[in-house]
Amino acid sequence: MADLWLGFDWGLGWIGVASGQTATFTASKLKPIRARDGIPNWQDIEALVNEWQPKGFVVGIPYNMDGSESQM
Repeated sequence: MADLWLGFDWGLGWIGVASGQTATFTASKLKPIRARDGIPNWQDIEALVNEWQPKGFVVGIPYNMDGSESQM
């Protein structure tokens, strides 16, 4: 059985979400989560975790438009 992972791409207004699995090494986008100044509604995150039951998480590093790492 393949392991399922959830990936998050943090932003100030939206957080991108994807599910990925190890059997085919592919990912599929899910509905993004609304954020306020980079802070999500944690109940939305909890609902995703409960629904997908992932083995783990992947979190993207937020970069500025010039390619430097942001403080976020």
